[in-house]
Amino acid sequence: MLKRVFGLYGEEVTETYGTFVAINCTFYNNDGGICIHGPTFLYHCTFDMNQSTGVSGGLYSYNCLYSSPPTQMGGSVIAGVNLIEERDLVFGDNQFDPAVGYIIPLPFVVSATQLNNTIQTPTGITASEILAKLTTDQANKPRPYSTNGNIVTFGSIEVGKDSNTLEPVDVKFYIRASEHPLTDPTSRNYRIPIYVKASEDISNVIIEKLVVEIDRSIFYPRRVDNGTMLLNFIDTVIEMTFTNVQVPELKVDEEKVLLTIRGDVILGGKDSNDIFVKSVTFSGDFNTDIELLDGYITIDICQDSILMLFDYVPAV
Repeated sequence: MLKRVFGLYGEEVTETYGTFVAINCTFYNNDGGICIHGPTFLYHCTFDMNQSTGVSGGLYSYNCLYSSPPTQMGGSVIAGVNLIEERDLVFGDNQFDPAVGYIIPLPFVVSATQLNNTIQTPTGITASEILAKLTTDQANKPRPYSTNGNIVTFGSIEVGKDSNTLEPVDVKFYIRASEHPLTDPTSRNYRIPIYVKASEDISNVIIEKLVVEIDRSIFYPRRVDNGTMLLNFIDTVIEMTFTNVQVPELKVDEEKVLLTIRGDVILGGKDSNDIFVKSVTFSGDFNTDIELLDGYITIDICQDSILMLFDYVPAV
């Protein structure tokens, strides 16, 4: 029998026979903890006032965090690197929060090496499947949470670094709106891409908030393919606020599409207008320099276009 758990917390797990797999789990204040009479595979789990034991079949524990005393790990580990330290050092005064199911560790524990396809896995599960689950932590934050190469946090929760650990990487981002000369004013579902480029290799970065503006007499946005979009109307301007935008993986100075806005081109009171990139806020723990580059859209006006109505009413 194979038992898998993801993001589990606060439970005692006891199996008489079989294989047990736990990913991004927090085990807190239980008498039995994990006691498996079979192969036990643990990946980025946190143990506080608990214990993990592989009675038979072996204990495979990778990048797990164990507080002490008492000793939270029972038996010997066949494979994997883990952090076993006094509770005050790894958690300080932070306590288990039953509302979320985890304990936030201190930056001291940001010292693990990101796992790769050399990890041992149980029969029937590939390393790729395990690593896919580990791209985020128990709280669904990206792993690694910072941009310091392949350094991640021991345990189930990712945290950023402070001045007492590795310095955050300096990254310059370029956010650029696209340019659209001679655009057909009858275009519907028209695409306006926004591009991103970075001065360093980048992965697992989230934009918390991106603001773009355009005149609504020339374009009416309807949807976006990355994150969520909120529209705010200010006189003739449409302010588009995008949240929770996933930045694509980037190599140094490589430009990619960040998101694509789709909407309707309009023949209104203007035949040309800038696409303004107003502001951007990144999540994550790194020093950020940002250059915002505006684009533009120009309507291709012909004699037939002049006959079109100037007042555009979006379809409901």
